[in-house]
Amino acid sequence: MTRIDFYKLASGDPRQRRLLACRIVEKAWRTRIHIYVLAADLDEARALDDMLWTFRQGSFIPHAVLAEDGTATDGVSILIGVQTRPPPGYSELLVNMKLDHNGHVDAFERAIVVLNEDPRILRLGRQRYKEYREAGHQIETHFFDASGNAAVGPPPAQE
Repeated sequence: MTRIDFYKLASGDPRQRRLLACRIVEKAWRTRIHIYVLAADLDEARALDDMLWTFRQGSFIPHAVLAEDGTATDGVSILIGVQTRPPPGYSELLVNMKLDHNGHVDAFERAIVVLNEDPRILRLGRQRYKEYREAGHQIETHFFDASGNAAVGPPPAQE
């Protein structure tokens, strides 16, 4: 059964959400696993592609963007794409940014869902959480402040 982690960012900024995804990908890449980043659309795939080269000084995370027809690039451990089904050989980690689809989560050993305070993202994230929980997946939630730093627990409820 796939282990699923929800990463919740206390910001509605889409750039901060992509930045958190880049940090997640970088950390996972260091463990030498194959990672599939499911982008919401081609614009987001391009933005993540650019960010993975530049999100912090000295960053060099080799990756590729899948061709629109789903053709994979040999020899790269990180692929970014919009196709919901992962390419062969990329079943270790899913970073799901396309929350209107479950990302074929059962095809992966682990999945990370990156959320922020955008109302649409939260609504879709809640749908995914419910769907995954009902399917019996092990789920953990991690909270991050607006800067992307790990928080101790969920932010206090706003009145």
